Amino acid sequence: MVLVQRGRKPIYHRLKETIIREIKNQTLKEGDAILSERLLTEKFSISRISVRKALKELINENCLYTIPGKGTYVRGLQAKGERLAAKTHNIAYIFWNAEQSVVSIPYFAHIIAGAEKECGRANYHLLISTFPKENEPADSLPTLIQQRKVDGVLLEGVDLPTYRRVNEIIPAVILSNFLYSSEEAGEPIDDVDYVASNNAVAMLSILRYLKRLRHHKIGFLFQTGRHSTFAERLQGFLLAAKKLGLSAKRDWIVKAPTGAEAMQQLLVQKNRPTAIVAGNDTFALDAMDYCQRNGMSIPEDFSLIGFDDIDSTAWSRPSLTTVRVLTEEMGKCAAKRLIEKIEDPTSPPTHILIGSSMVERESCRSLNPRLCP
Repeated sequence: MVLVQRGRKPIYHRLKETIIREIKNQTLKEGDAILSERLLTEKFSISRISVRKALKELINENCLYTIPGKGTYVRGLQAKGERLAAKTHNIAYIFWNAEQSVVSIPYFAHIIAGAEKECGRANYHLLISTFPKENEPADSLPTLIQQRKVDGVLLEGVDLPTYRRVNEIIPAVILSNFLYSSEEAGEPIDDVDYVASNNAVAMLSILRYLKRLRHHKIGFLFQTGRHSTFAERLQGFLLAAKKLGLSAKRDWIVKAPTGAEAMQQLLVQKNRPTAIVAGNDTFALDAMDYCQRNGMSIPEDFSLIGFDDIDSTAWSRPSLTTVRVLTEEMGKCAAKRLIEKIEDPTSPPTHILIGSSMVERESCRSLNPRLCP
């Protein structure tokens, strides 16, 4: 299931749309002066900051221009049309603070495949990049954004200030994670475009499944790193455990570079969980391999669940119970939303949550003797 929510338009967007509308219907003609910032503030009852933001975007989009000491003027639709005709028909998918090898991870490979299909359908080319590269300062922006060598960008692993910096230059959509108004509020920010898996709903499904199997002591293993997907899945895990009345002790929540190291840390504890949820399938399979190399059995010693349903989960022994995320659909939706934003910069921000489903295999067992084989 795909859930689409339209965010509220920022106040400055309304002024921007009004000016564009007046240019299109010739109320404002090429060469006409725009009202001063003070008069626009009074006329529309908005802050001067919002007025400046609207004018800045219209200048960047070649609708207006300024003459220092005189004012801001209409450039006209002809000039705007020339800018549109000069589109590159390139879209970048940029992985922030990531190694180049991230693109080979199955989860992201499927997202890329979906985005490429949608871009191709709309006659755009998809470019894959990571940032920062060697000798690039982390607080800068990629050259292809600064020099507008692409018409829009899909962003992976960015924070809110970075998204807003990029989005002021070219249209941007966040992929795989979404941003909150605060760490505790749990409310997505309205003026951000994003496409992400619904991690909270997926985690609730996982823990309900384990509860049906009579598991009440559940651990969570996840990878160290800066990608927010793991943080969102952990948050979903904790909320679901609380809602279902399950025990999820802090000692059972382990963060480590690999699944093997996480499992090693968990096993030194005397009081252990009976079931383990991993932040993704790769982590779960590494944890499973560690158990088997150290004389333990899945699911006899631990029930184990992954996340993402990468191809190798069906081939492992035992095959891994997991959650199937519609990653290709995620890529398609993100590319489609970005193209919409490129074609219509005044369209309201959109939040798209991609659904998932449980894939029951062999790595979990029931603790109810009557249900055991």
